[in-house]
Amino acid sequence: MKERQEDGLVLDSPGLTHPLKVDPDASVVDNVPVWVALRPEKIMLCEDPPADGYNFAVGEVIYIAYLGDLSIYHVRLKSGQMLSAQLQNEHRYRKGAPTWGDEVRLCWMPIAASC
Repeated sequence: MKERQEDGLVLDSPGLTHPLKVDPDASVVDNVPVWVALRPEKIMLCEDPPADGYNFAVGEVIYIAYLGDLSIYHVRLKSGQMLSAQLQNEHRYRKGAPTWGDEVRLCWMPIAASC
C-alpha cells in the first residue's frame, strides 16, 4: 500500500504506470503484497485521464470484438499486460471510435477494483 486516504487506498502496481485507488474498506496491510481484481465490464475508454491521476492505463488496441450493441476492446499496456474495456455502440457507425493499433486510455472507478 502506498497511501491510505479517506476516499480510498492508493496502491502501486508493477504492471501499471499510474497508481490504483481502491475501496477504503479493503483489507490491506502495509508492506504486504495484494492481488487486485478489476471488473472488466467496469473499465471504460476515456478521452482524458481522471483529474486525481488514479485508475487509468494507456495502451494499444490489439483486438476488437463487435457484439452488436457493444464492442469489447482488448488493449495491450506498455508492460505487456492485457486489459479489456467495453464501449457501447450507440449508432451503427461510430465516427472517431478507436480501431486496431490506436493508443487508448482506459479508466475505472475505485469501486470497480477489489482486493
